[in-house]
Amino acid sequence: MQSENIKEDSARPEPAERTGNRSKKHYPEDFKTVFGLSTMNWIEVCSGAFMTGLFLLYLTDYAGIGAVAASLGTILLVAGRILDAVDDPLQGYIMDSAKPRRLGKYKPFIIISIIFTALAILMLFSIPQSVASQSALVIIWVAFFYIMYDMATSFFAVSPLMQSLTDDPVIRSKLTTWPRITGMIIVIPMAFFVSIMTGLNNSIGDMHRTFSVLTAIFIIPATIISLLGIALVKEGQHLDVKKDEKISMKEIWLMFKANKPWLISTLAAVFNGFVWTLVFATSTYYIKWAYCTDLATGVVDSARFGSLAMVLGIFQLLPTILMAAISPWLVKLFKGPLKVYMRSMGLQVIGGLGLFVSMLLGVAALYAILKMSFGL
Repeated sequence: MQSENIKEDSARPEPAERTGNRSKKHYPEDFKTVFGLSTMNWIEVCSGAFMTGLFLLYLTDYAGIGAVAASLGTILLVAGRILDAVDDPLQGYIMDSAKPRRLGKYKPFIIISIIFTALAILMLFSIPQSVASQSALVIIWVAFFYIMYDMATSFFAVSPLMQSLTDDPVIRSKLTTWPRITGMIIVIPMAFFVSIMTGLNNSIGDMHRTFSVLTAIFIIPATIISLLGIALVKEGQHLDVKKDEKISMKEIWLMFKANKPWLISTLAAVFNGFVWTLVFATSTYYIKWAYCTDLATGVVDSARFGSLAMVLGIFQLLPTILMAAISPWLVKLFKGPLKVYMRSMGLQVIGGLGLFVSMLLGVAALYAILKMSFGL
């Protein structure tokens, strides 16, 4: 009991010391820790943007794997969600059962996650021509590295790592704000990916190779920065909690049955995943085939596609960055996160219905404005 108290005390941050008019922040609010937390997720953010907005586009239009691409991409997205439901609890159990090492309990898993996430993305967006020419090899290649990506991201144990730094909810809230903001900022260049790719292809002359080269240009620096970031974070202490009883599947089922808010939240998270994919992935296809392709010949106006994809990316990212920055203020204004969350859901419903109706009516207000303003 005494040893547990010592561990708890060591995890608590010391009060800030004042030097003149400035206060010197101590662990875990010191600059080194905050900077590390704000940069170690860069590969996760970039890889998520690639998989959400560009993976299907690469498979169907740039990988050179033929008609199998559309079916393969769709099956993988569905299978990935099923795999998450199975392997996430298992990987969580593995991490929670691990003993703290010299680097900590969760940092080794995060390092593994960063390295294998980067490797998987580089391989998924660089299918060799020798593989692309054979459907069976394509399926094996893509499935293998997709599973690698899915499992690697599940080992990114950022939440338990942050919880080990302090048990103060106010400090925890502060520590999660900067990673959100920096994560949104560093993903901004993804809005210009198609536009940059079009320009870069003028020198390379092969869209398949250009896509792969540009992917490496984005992913490799993000990986290096993420590794440097996690190296700066000193993991906190963990209490040795002994479990006398194991949780059975029946108890898990009863937990879902009895805890209605948790059940609804879980279902909402699943639905939100579909909405996210719809907004970020399918919208790129929509502008390409609706506004940038001659359907009679199949010729794509790459310059127009790059420009519209850039504008679309900006309109997708700016609200996300803005809300990440002002969400703490909104929580204070509405006196709690629940009311903010409810208003957020309402805005999403209104915006989604508006987009749906505009598409049914054939109205493309954004495109009309762009065409009048820039002659696109």
